[in-house]
Amino acid sequence: MKTPTPPDPHYRHRFPAAMVGHAVWLYHVFSRSPGDVELILVSR
Repeated sequence: MKTPTPPDPHYRHRFPAAMVGHAVWLYHVFSRSPGDVELILVSR
């Protein structure tokens, strides 16, 4: 009998974890609004 594989923690996520981490860092370090962070990430 085959053992079940654990679910992928990134299933159905749109963005890579590194990009999400960078957005959170920008938001907290520079006191940016979520809209500002979105514009910065779009320009990348």
